[in-house]
Amino acid sequence: MSIRDHLSKYKKTLTPDYKADVVIRVSKDGADGAFRTIEQALEELKRVRSESPEKSVAVKLSAGEYLTDGLRVSSDMGGTEEAPVVIFADGDAVISCGTKLDKSGFKKIDGDVAARLCPEARENVLVCDLKSYGLCADDWGEIYPIGVAQTTELYPGKKKGTTSELFINDRRMTLARYPNGDDLGIEDVIREGFVPADQFGVRRECSNPDTGCYYVGEDVGRRMKNWRDADDVWICGYFRYDWAESSTRVKLNAEECTVTPELVSRFGVKKDAPYWFFNVFEELDEPGEWYLDRENGLLYVWPAVPLDEAEIVFSYKKAPVINIDNASNIILDGLKIRHTLSSGIKAYGNGIKIKRCNISCVAENGVEINGYSNAVSECDVHHTGRGGVFVKSGDRPTLTAGNSVVENNLIHDYEQVWLTYFPGVDMRGVGNICRHNEIFNAPHSAILYGGNDHTIEYNYIHDTVQRSNDAGAIYCGRNWTEHGTVIRYNVIENSGGGKYKPCAIYWDDGVSGQTAYSNLILHTGDNGIKFGGGRELTARYNIIYDAGEPFQYDDRMRVATEENGWTKSIAGDHSAVMWQRLYEMPYKSGRWAEKYPLVARIVDDLSDHDNPDLALNPAYSVVEKNVIICDGGATDMICDDVYKFSKIENNPRFETGTDVGFVNDADGDFRLREDSAIKKEISDFPDIPYEKIGRY
Repeated sequence: MSIRDHLSKYKKTLTPDYKADVVIRVSKDGADGAFRTIEQALEELKRVRSESPEKSVAVKLSAGEYLTDGLRVSSDMGGTEEAPVVIFADGDAVISCGTKLDKSGFKKIDGDVAARLCPEARENVLVCDLKSYGLCADDWGEIYPIGVAQTTELYPGKKKGTTSELFINDRRMTLARYPNGDDLGIEDVIREGFVPADQFGVRRECSNPDTGCYYVGEDVGRRMKNWRDADDVWICGYFRYDWAESSTRVKLNAEECTVTPELVSRFGVKKDAPYWFFNVFEELDEPGEWYLDRENGLLYVWPAVPLDEAEIVFSYKKAPVINIDNASNIILDGLKIRHTLSSGIKAYGNGIKIKRCNISCVAENGVEINGYSNAVSECDVHHTGRGGVFVKSGDRPTLTAGNSVVENNLIHDYEQVWLTYFPGVDMRGVGNICRHNEIFNAPHSAILYGGNDHTIEYNYIHDTVQRSNDAGAIYCGRNWTEHGTVIRYNVIENSGGGKYKPCAIYWDDGVSGQTAYSNLILHTGDNGIKFGGGRELTARYNIIYDAGEPFQYDDRMRVATEENGWTKSIAGDHSAVMWQRLYEMPYKSGRWAEKYPLVARIVDDLSDHDNPDLALNPAYSVVEKNVIICDGGATDMICDDVYKFSKIENNPRFETGTDVGFVNDADGDFRLREDSAIKKEISDFPDIPYEKIGRY
C-alpha cells in the first residue's frame, strides 16, 4: 500500500439538476425547442436577466461537443446571491475552441519529404493540409518564446504570444525535438552577451542587446548538418538557473558547431546548462511528435496511437473557452473545457463557483479567477501548458479578506510548456483557502502564494518540483509584510527526483510571518523546510522523514549591507525591492499594527545592525518540537545569527530505520502509536489527521 491508501477517500458527487424559474436548454440537435449553440443560449440569458431580473436562471447543456470561438458571460448576465445563474452539464458536455482534424485527411508521406526522416518515421509520419480547413498563416501563426527568462520585450519588433498546439486523445503532442526526452549541455560559452538581470531579477536596462554565442560540440554539429530548414530552429533550456527556463530561435553554424540565439536569456548562460532543440523536421522520429510547415500549412505527425483510434485536434484560437467578464454569482458545473491558446476559464467577479469541471488541453492556466467569495471545487485540471488554478482575492492595504477557496480538486500534469512558476495552485491577496487538493506530476512547484492570512491545509502533494533544485513544493518569497499564512495538515511527498533536490516548504528571500505545523514531509531531495533569512517564522510539530538536509535557516538578508553581501541588490539600501514592498503597506498603523505588532516595530536604520527589530535580522522565529527521521549524514544548516535572534530547540532526530512509533510506515500508515518514541520525546506532540488529508 502507499500513503494515498491511508488518506481521505474522494467520493465523486453527481451533478444535480438545478431548479430555476427559467431553464434555458441547449442541445446539439435542437430537440424540443432547445438552442443549438451556447452562444444563442447566452443571448437568451441576457434577455431574461434584463426583462426579469428577479427570476433565477439555469442554462442546461445536453451531452455533446460544442465548438466555439470563446464564450463571454458579461456583467448583464450575472445573478444574485440568492439566485445565482447556473450553467451546467446534463451529461457529457464538452466545450472546445479547437478544430478537429478529419482522420481521412491524413496521408502517408513520400518522396523528398520522406527521405528527410529516419526509416521508421517514413513509415509512420502522416501529413494533413490545414488549408483544407480554411485556415491560413494568420491562424496557425508563428512560434513564440516561452519561459520566465525569455526577453522578448528587450527587442524592438518582437512579439509575445502563444504557439498553436496539437492534441491526440486529449494529450499534448511535442514539436519535433532533439534529443527525445533528454537534455544536451552547453559545451562552452564563446560569448555570453548582455545579461539583463541578476539572480534576484533586478534588471539592467538595454534595448536590442547582444545575444552571445554558444559552442554545442562536434556531435551536435554533425547532427545540425542534416537539418534542412534551419531558419526556424529553436532551443529551450535552463541557461543559468534551473528555476528560469527560456526559449529562442537560433542561427546554426554546423561547421563551427555553434548556435547564436535570437534572444538573450534573462540571467545569461553558463557552461553545461541543459537545453534541447525543437521545431526540427528531421527530428520527427518518435510517436507523439509533430511538425508544422508554416509556409505551406502542412501538418506532419507521428500519432501516439493508431490513426483509427485517434481524435486529433488542432488548437489555435486565442480566447478563453469561457470568459466571465465582470459578472457575479455565476455557477459553472460539470463542464468539460478544452483547447485554447488562452486559459480554460477566466473569471472576474464575486460569488463565482466553478464546480466539478474537467479542464485540460489549454495552453495557459486551467482557471484564473479574480474577485471575492469565489470557489473552485471538485475539478480535474490537467495537461495545461502553464498552471492549474490561479486565484486573486482580497485587498492587502486594508487587509480585507477575499474569502475564496480552492478545494477538493485533482490538479496534475501541468507546466507542460512553461516549466517554472506556473504552479498547481497560485493564491494571491488576503484570507483565502487552499485545502483538500491532490497536486502532482509537475516540473516545478505545487503551490505558490503571496499576500496575507491564507490557509493551506489537508492537501496531498506528491511528485512535484521534478526539474528544479532551488525551489519548493510550497513556496513564497521576498516580502517582509506578507504575514499570517498557515500551512498545516499537508502530506508533501517526493519533492524532486534524480539529480534535482528541491525543498518541500520554502520561505525564500526574507519572507516573514509564516507558520507551518503538523505536516508530514516525505522524501524530499534537500530541505524539509527552508527559511530564507526571514522573520517571525514558526515551524512546529512537523515530521520530516528522509530529507537531504532537514532544515536550513540562513541569514541572507542580514548580509545585504555588507560589501559583498549577495542579497545587496534586493535589500542593501532603502531603494531596493524589499524595502519598497515594506513601505507600500501601512504597516505601522491601524489594522496592520493591531494584527502584526512585530511588523509595526520594524526599524529601517541600517546602522542599527544588532537590533532584532531591524528588518534584515532573522528575529522572533520559533523552530521547535519537529521530528526528524533521516540518515545520520543529513544535517541541519542553521546560521549563528538565527540562534542569536530566534528560538531553535527541541527538534529530536532519529536514524532512518528506527522504530519511532508509526503504526506501519513501510505500508504508508504514519499514524502514531500511543507508545511511540516521538510522543515520549515530545509529550504534547499532536496526531496528524491523516483521515482528513487529500480529497474528501
